[in-house]
Amino acid sequence: MKQILIMLCVVLSVCVYSAKAADVLFINPGYPTESFWQDVDSFNLNSAETLGLTLSTYHANRDHIAMIEYLEQRVREDNLPRYILLVNEKQAALKMLSVLENQFVYVQLILNDLTPQQKSTLSPYWRQYLLPSIIPDNNFAGFTTAESLFEKGERAAGQIAIIAGDRATPASIMRSRGALDFIQLQPKLELTQVIYGDWREKLAYRQTKVLLRRYPKLRYVWTANDLMAFGAIKAIEESSKRLGKDIVISTVNTSHRVLKALQAGKVSVLAGGHFAAGGLALFMIKQHAQGKAVTWPMELPLFRLIEPETDLFQRLLDSNWQGMSFESLGIKPISVHTSRFPSDNS
Repeated sequence: MKQILIMLCVVLSVCVYSAKAADVLFINPGYPTESFWQDVDSFNLNSAETLGLTLSTYHANRDHIAMIEYLEQRVREDNLPRYILLVNEKQAALKMLSVLENQFVYVQLILNDLTPQQKSTLSPYWRQYLLPSIIPDNNFAGFTTAESLFEKGERAAGQIAIIAGDRATPASIMRSRGALDFIQLQPKLELTQVIYGDWREKLAYRQTKVLLRRYPKLRYVWTANDLMAFGAIKAIEESSKRLGKDIVISTVNTSHRVLKALQAGKVSVLAGGHFAAGGLALFMIKQHAQGKAVTWPMELPLFRLIEPETDLFQRLLDSNWQGMSFESLGIKPISVHTSRFPSDNS
């Protein structure tokens, strides 16, 4: 992947605007202690401090209804910031947008975008108040991790199982679709099942126990996130199979725990970097608050394969966000132009 240096430590031009104009609320669909969402939160906080933005975060604890209810409460209290970051977790974003319509608050979606059908139902109001989304290329992540998993398994013929996230979240759908696209190209791979672990360790543990009994020749296990990988690891370690030898596992995310599992050889393939989506959104918000607009590709190459004993690996292991650039993620804006509002957010 081509590396292009764009530092978060940007030189900010002199600009006077109200405190509210710099306020940002992030509706985090996960738990505050959840590995991926912890990385998102910490990277967001560092980015906000660097950019001089005031950021607050609400955690919905994987309850998409709670996200909607929290916004309804803020509207009733007339207590909305100037900018709000949303995630289309379990397709809840359209309802959240309906709550925020005509509130004169700018909204930006990160990580999970509206579906094309959902976008087609938006009113003209959102052409002004919906900023361009920051969406990782999950299809690429799924394809690349499946491809690398096959390589780590020495391209041996065998059975492969997919432990996907959920059936509704766009990131889950696209990530598993990418893995399926690769598997369909490989006659040596026999797809056993696509199961849904709901991003949870304990559920993936139980599911993997069943898979191991049902498919004794299972060679590859592709998982959509690290928590589900941990469940699969535990089940395999309790079996007669040798982890990293008889069965290889791939996964996504960059928690301290999964990085140590990669280092120990329990996880054979790891991709990550999409935690930076919130930082990119804050960069765009800062530009917008200064009367500029930044246009990004529809899907950003935020994912990359993480290799042990590299500088990036160590930074992730240390959660060292200070001075972290987007260079290693290959990200750049298409254009920056002076405009009060984005010209097209459809």
